[in-house]
Amino acid sequence: MERPEPSCKATSWQLISRGVDHQYSLSFGLPDPASLKPDEPTDPIERELLQDVRGSFGPDIGKLCFVDTETTGAYASSDRIIEIALIKFTELSPEKWRLEKYVALVNPEGRKSHPGALRVHKIPDEWLLTAKTFPEQAAEIKSFLGTRRLVAQNAGFDRGFLRNEFRRMGETISNKWFCSRKHFKEFNPHLVSYGLEKVCRHYGITYVAHRAEADALAIIRAFHRSGAIKDRRFRL
Repeated sequence: MERPEPSCKATSWQLISRGVDHQYSLSFGLPDPASLKPDEPTDPIERELLQDVRGSFGPDIGKLCFVDTETTGAYASSDRIIEIALIKFTELSPEKWRLEKYVALVNPEGRKSHPGALRVHKIPDEWLLTAKTFPEQAAEIKSFLGTRRLVAQNAGFDRGFLRNEFRRMGETISNKWFCSRKHFKEFNPHLVSYGLEKVCRHYGITYVAHRAEADALAIIRAFHRSGAIKDRRFRL
């Protein structure tokens, strides 16, 4: 996917955006801003997710943080994170929730992306030269995560990379993890594959990107469609 230059953006409607917030393709157009309510997001996906948080997800959504990383390769012991997306819902009142995001490129400190990884995430090494390193972002990442349970489509992969990034600094991360891939496999045993693209197709979600923020949002949307969090079909 051809990607525009990364940009930072923050909006006034109950969305907090930290770091480099990249753009991704959508299967439908943005609404006319004049037709929106003052506090309503312009992004159609985020507008959908914030429409009825408690009714759609249930209160347990406030205990979770959705995670996705893009990396230089497949081995957490030697490869590095080059992009991270963290998304969570914070309850302001039973009727009002805030969607918070930490999305940033990460300088891998000289580690180049393997050709196979580059074909997937399409993040050139040059884009990372001016990004902050993981140690420079670690305090903010840890603060954003808090004590929430971390949800990832392949939790073992993202957990390994985050754990090793903190270990290189002599620190640890103690959050519990939940693998959404295992969940979707348990409750949809008839699917041929449980990759994020196949899961999204099953739930009628158009999935057109393989970048950290788009992937994290796709996981949330799949949970939204499945009703798993609302029905408490897994133990937090």
